[in-house]
Amino acid sequence: MNLSRDTLRDGRVLMAAPASSDKGQEPSRVPVRGNESGPDTGQGRGNGSGNGSGGNGTGDNGNGLPWLMIAISGGALSAVFMSALASPSIFSFIMFLLVPAPLFMSGLGFGWRAAAAAALAALALLAGMLGLKAALMHLVMAGLPAAWLSWLAWQHRPAAGAMEGEPVDDAGREWYPEGRLLLWMAGLAAGGVSLVLLGVGLSKAEVHDALRQLAENVMQASGLGAQASDEQKKAFLDFFAAAAPLSAAVMWLLSMFLSWRISGWLVHKMGVGQRPPADFARLSFPQAALLLLAGLSLAALLPDIFGLLGEVFALTYMAAFVILGIAVVHAWARGKPWEPLALGALYAALLMLTGLVAPVLLLLGLAEVGFGIREKMLRGGGSSADD
Repeated sequence: MNLSRDTLRDGRVLMAAPASSDKGQEPSRVPVRGNESGPDTGQGRGNGSGNGSGGNGTGDNGNGLPWLMIAISGGALSAVFMSALASPSIFSFIMFLLVPAPLFMSGLGFGWRAAAAAALAALALLAGMLGLKAALMHLVMAGLPAAWLSWLAWQHRPAAGAMEGEPVDDAGREWYPEGRLLLWMAGLAAGGVSLVLLGVGLSKAEVHDALRQLAENVMQASGLGAQASDEQKKAFLDFFAAAAPLSAAVMWLLSMFLSWRISGWLVHKMGVGQRPPADFARLSFPQAALLLLAGLSLAALLPDIFGLLGEVFALTYMAAFVILGIAVVHAWARGKPWEPLALGALYAALLMLTGLVAPVLLLLGLAEVGFGIREKMLRGGGSSADD
């Protein structure tokens, strides 16, 4: 589902303007322009004309370094991060979580073509390092999403109030909202995992059997659970088969969003690209996201493989609302003398008591989209997310 409500018309993107505070007023459509003249080189910060040209279209960042070479290097680094899983460790797991980061840096710095080139470079390298299946999985889970998200991220329009927390640059342009990018990430993460599951089996039983066999093979090869009884092993394998698809989609969403934030900050610090970094405390979702989540929750009740895929999508979008709840807490704590302590306690509790804290943050995210509680909280406290 296209949450951005974009319409392609005559080569331009028409994006719905943020909804007015008057619930009965129909939003207008405003043209959003991106780079149409070649690779987005990021030379300069724009001239205020709103044409979104982003550079000279020569594929050079102004320092004599071709964008294609940077993209290929980014793809190679992403492939190295992916291959780190061949030697499991805490460090290799952290590297795996940052697999999308080099692709995002290429895309945010030089445009979607650079992200696509990086994805193809990673595809070629991984095919030789880990085999074609791993290379195709990287393309589906990281490469194609990076190219699409980079294209969206380069869309901008003349500033119109930034009602959805859109980042605004010095040239008076507001860029594609990061909240909608997060919703796209949720859909892409859930969609990628769903494709992998369908490649494993076309029924829920086939998928669960394959996951049980995978876990059993890992246990036998590593010697884990050697002292466990047959009942304990069966209970663990059943739990793994049920939880693995859901946790994989949520983990990949978190990986993409974390990599996106890190990449955006690094690209901005290096002075390439044009999109300014978004303020996390102003992260917002359109109200249509509530309807989408409700529909996906109903889809989770469907039988067999359809219900399993519905669960994957529903839980991944719930995780996106949890992230929105975290953003609301950031806005509420901003500028307070106890802000570092409050945020530190929040993240510590989220790591150690996920099952208790995540539902509260989910409700906070839902309440923000439904009732705009962040603005009411800030108004009551006499502060603002922009402070």
